[in-house]
Amino acid sequence: MNDFRGKAVLITGGTKGIGLAIGLAFGRVGAHVYLTHKWGSADEDAIRSQFAEIGALPPTIIEADVSREEETAPLLAAIHEQHDAIEAFISNVCVVQTARGLENHMRRSLLKSIEYSAWPFVSYLQGIEREFGRCPRYVVGVSSDGADRYFSHYEFVAVSKAVMETLCRYLATHLAGQDVRLNIVRSRNVLTDAVTEIFGDDYENFLRRHAGEEYFMHADEIGDAVLGLCSGLFDSMSGQILQIDKGMAFADTLMRAYDRRNELGLDPSNLIEPTPQLKKDEHHDENTRRSNECGSGEHDRHPGDRSQLGRSGEVDGRSRREQPRHCGGGVVQHARTEGEGPPQRTVEADQHRRLGRSSARSQCRQESIGLIPNDYHGRAVLVTGGTQGLGLAIGLAFGEQGADVWLTHRWGSADEDAVRRAFLERGASVPHIIEADAARDDDTSSVMAQIRERHDRLEVLVSNVAMARTVDGLQDYDRRSLLKSLEYSAWPLVGLTQAAQEAFGCYPRYTLGTSCDGPDTYYPGYDFVAASKKVMETFCRYMAKEVYESEGACMNVLRSRPVSTDSLVATFGPEFEPYLREHFGDDYFIDAEEVGRAALGLCSGLLDAMTGQVILLDRGVAFQDNLMRRFDLAQRSSASAAALTNGNRP
Repeated sequence: MNDFRGKAVLITGGTKGIGLAIGLAFGRVGAHVYLTHKWGSADEDAIRSQFAEIGALPPTIIEADVSREEETAPLLAAIHEQHDAIEAFISNVCVVQTARGLENHMRRSLLKSIEYSAWPFVSYLQGIEREFGRCPRYVVGVSSDGADRYFSHYEFVAVSKAVMETLCRYLATHLAGQDVRLNIVRSRNVLTDAVTEIFGDDYENFLRRHAGEEYFMHADEIGDAVLGLCSGLFDSMSGQILQIDKGMAFADTLMRAYDRRNELGLDPSNLIEPTPQLKKDEHHDENTRRSNECGSGEHDRHPGDRSQLGRSGEVDGRSRREQPRHCGGGVVQHARTEGEGPPQRTVEADQHRRLGRSSARSQCRQESIGLIPNDYHGRAVLVTGGTQGLGLAIGLAFGEQGADVWLTHRWGSADEDAVRRAFLERGASVPHIIEADAARDDDTSSVMAQIRERHDRLEVLVSNVAMARTVDGLQDYDRRSLLKSLEYSAWPLVGLTQAAQEAFGCYPRYTLGTSCDGPDTYYPGYDFVAASKKVMETFCRYMAKEVYESEGACMNVLRSRPVSTDSLVATFGPEFEPYLREHFGDDYFIDAEEVGRAALGLCSGLLDAMTGQVILLDRGVAFQDNLMRRFDLAQRSSASAAALTNGNRP
């Protein structure tokens, strides 16, 4: 057991709520606790009284903005005057803007949230190592399960915590040879002022009524858990994410509320407020109206296309107007006057969406031919980063289905003639190739405007661009590089979706983000890529709820293991792929064409009941990617060699 008497423990955001509870837990065992706060928000006398009541040393309370590194250095220097080391550092600050609908997501809000709620986990660690010559023995980040569980208006909190959790895993690997342990404690629904600030005054009473008192966590329970992680009893644990929630994340369902209805005094018929229903023929009429409002015009074709259009503008004997349109809920009409806040969806959109989706999907399936229900002839498909690698493979997959494919690239990196030849060789229409920077809003708007000139709807959007700096160890981390990585590799999923809605009046029927298993599997130098992809995946889960409920549109993320592309070599070097093929075999890699086919499958109409999901293409390799697999292969190889030596077949 560790002896914390007189040792320094630093807690950011430590003057109230969870931070204060953690400070009191360490104070009870004799630690000299340093608590930071911002904006003069602390009642310092009340805090010192709480420490005195439990017989703890008086805490040192310091005003410091965690996002300003010029304030971090003097803070650490002041601690160094009294201590040779910081025994434990707890990163607890969370300052974010609440999200009020997809149309109000702003890039600046995302980056500011990361600076306050994720980056201090890194920057304080860097500063402590510089000041003291070593890292704390224990580093704990305070998080929540918002990345995996829905909470209203919580997007920016969720993505910020996702970044911190991902970087914790990578930093634990970088620092594995040192006497330091980095872990994350997740909690949910802790009774603090922050809960009311985010969710409103009625939230606590609603949960007490529908879930019971045990649904809540208390701040002192989180404090005890953090102290336990630093007690010495868990020194073999690092890079882990612990859920402190009394098992409630698993049980947070309507089924549990129904199961406990008598105990909680609930009327089963009132567990959820009923939605007004309309007659069946009214549903059908409304769905037809909304489908016509988004996706009713003709598909104008590129002059160089080799499509199945006849001279009269027919496709497979039917006019273009007769082709099945958007197989979903159509557009939601917004209404507002100047000076009003964000537009509110009409009641009709919410009332009709479910039956409308089924009706349109059935019609689409009846009119389509072949295994894929959706007919992509002449439909607009946009793939960013689409002129090579995964993006090109996805574009070709849709091109083979007759789609009008739009590919973007940056810096003139594409061999446009080679790309066009690849499409022609597959019997696909010539793609539109546009130079556009995925991180620039004006470029994105220009792309959407060009598509809008030829199409009344963007059927599929694939956000494929990924650009991030590789890093080598803690001191190689740089805030600007992380934020730039997020701008290029995570934000475009949001920005492109917003731009599509603005240009066409509706969301794309299918939106896909391409990702990797870097957030869960270690790759050297991949820290910022992994963090960016985790942010994109978290945004996808929250955005998927909104676009599906409003228009029946689907949004998912497609993860893949290493794909043999130029970017693989650029990231890991030329020796990486041969090494993996030698030690694991060809199955370690996924072919770009396999990713293209999977992307088409997600947009085929067969998986329209799936949205907000992150699926992994890896042939089961992620489960087997360990030394035991290598041992198993070595044993088999030895057995085969022995059999051949003895003249027997292996």
